[in-house]
Amino acid sequence: RYILWGGPLSVYTAKVRSYLIKKQIPFVERYQSHPDFAERIMPTLGFFVIPVLETPKGELVQDTSVIIDYLEALYPLPSFVPETPVQNIVATLLCAFGSEGLNQPSMHYRWSNMDKHGDYIRNEFGRALSLSSSRQDRLDAAAPLIDMMTAHLEPMGVNEQTIPAIEKAYTYLLALLDEHFLHCPYLLGFRPSMADFGLMTGLFAHLSRDPVPSTMMKTVAPNVYRWTERMNLANIEDGEFPDK
Repeated sequence: RYILWGGPLSVYTAKVRSYLIKKQIPFVERYQSHPDFAERIMPTLGFFVIPVLETPKGELVQDTSVIIDYLEALYPLPSFVPETPVQNIVATLLCAFGSEGLNQPSMHYRWSNMDKHGDYIRNEFGRALSLSSSRQDRLDAAAPLIDMMTAHLEPMGVNEQTIPAIEKAYTYLLALLDEHFLHCPYLLGFRPSMADFGLMTGLFAHLSRDPVPSTMMKTVAPNVYRWTERMNLANIEDGEFPDK
């Protein structure tokens, strides 16, 4: 089996995990708290990064797009890369938007709400970084990475002046997607494409799981939340769309 080194709190792991599930490629997911990550994975790569795909032969593949291209060559069916030029361009653009264009709302809704859901975030990071059964050990392990991540807000342009615009744009996006997923299970119709995997990057780990944005998504865009669930289910046909 393949090993996906990542975790549910990781934005980019969501993209690869969903792809593996939809392709029905057998894999196990391991956190960076596993001793093998420090002993084998990091020394080989030369730096800390997730996700990383470890192949059954022990090869390491890093970067979500590279991982998916690697697997697509080995497992061409079912194909999630549109064959027609227009759909291919649209899927590529939406994939890029999900992978990069949602970084601001993802970071804002997670790290600007630590006073409301900080205990959840700290425990999520602790679980990923420490195998200890001590709550304090886990919190101690998580603290440096949390400090590093919160320091990214200002360089990413998330501040008091920009937050209203970030929230307005995200709310508008949720409204558009909620209407779309009322009619179609996936972004380009009735099977997933790279557009969906890319959008899982921005919409799953932070925005559909962290308590504050998760409550928002479930309340104002329940069809979007349902799509995030659907993207982690292997069956492509969906009970909500039995005639498709």
